[in-house]
Amino acid sequence: MTIPFTFISWNCRGGLLNHRKQHFVQSLVNKYHLSFFGLLETKKDTVDAFLVRKLWPNLYFDFAWVPSVGPSSGLLVIWNTIILQNTVIVSGSRWICMDFTFNSLPIRHILVYASNLASERLSLWNELLPLSIYTGLVFISGDFNDVLSPAERFLCTDFLPSMIAFRDFLNVAELVDLPLQGRSFTWQNSFSKSRIDRCCSSLSAVYAWSSSSLTALSRGLSDHVPILFQSNVKIDWGPKPFRSIDSWWEHSEFSSFVKSSWDSLDSTTNPLPLVRKLKQLRERIKTWNTDVYGDQNKKKTELSAEVAQLDIIADSRSLLVGEIERLADIKSQL
Repeated sequence: MTIPFTFISWNCRGGLLNHRKQHFVQSLVNKYHLSFFGLLETKKDTVDAFLVRKLWPNLYFDFAWVPSVGPSSGLLVIWNTIILQNTVIVSGSRWICMDFTFNSLPIRHILVYASNLASERLSLWNELLPLSIYTGLVFISGDFNDVLSPAERFLCTDFLPSMIAFRDFLNVAELVDLPLQGRSFTWQNSFSKSRIDRCCSSLSAVYAWSSSSLTALSRGLSDHVPILFQSNVKIDWGPKPFRSIDSWWEHSEFSSFVKSSWDSLDSTTNPLPLVRKLKQLRERIKTWNTDVYGDQNKKKTELSAEVAQLDIIADSRSLLVGEIERLADIKSQL
């Protein structure tokens, strides 16, 4: 079955040396089997393979980056070199353009991090316009730092000139703003919220993947949500491999439990084949993990769902004191 085309763009607000943020990025790569990951506002003036390995858990990757100029800029894109072929990179101060082939389809993706100044955004739209002309499928995603209508900004009622300029850019470039599922807004602070993170595509991409989706994920450790694009192709990746968890080895009883379990599976009169013995040991460890720690994956899924639900509520009204405290508690547990 054909591998799906999936990518995420996320304004991570720096902190790429933070272990929790690195783990968050890795978990998204693994969960959605990403073709590539675009990170914005890296706040890094240099990026090397050592850092990228902490973000991308797979062996086959390459990356391109634009350095941060000042305290709040920088872009990084990491891609799977098995899935994406013939990759060519061109970049500007606020964008990275990546041409590649996916399943013999020529695709251009432009990762964008727009300025918060309207005049600089207008210059960026003019800069990106020639790049939107391409014979294959075109995608532009990232943080555009602007909205297309007042409804995309909390308590906004008027069309501003910058909104009209942004809309004109998409019209001239013949790009479609893909509808976002799961959230009304993609960024928020204590006072404001808006949908400034988005993905736009050419009509050819809409026709090629008529059932594609754009989904807002949990915010993680940023005030922006990651946005996930998925083509309409699904794949069954088969059973997941068994993996050891670091916290097991810190438990005082784990080593003795493994030893006693291993010894009990062997018999001088009827020794088990090694593969069968390992399989039975794995099942015992999984049962031990559930008994001692509980179902961690289930807990994580439930807590993440509760965070997402509170984020959705915050789109329409301010959270109550109890809800704010509960949100902080959930994030602490995660």
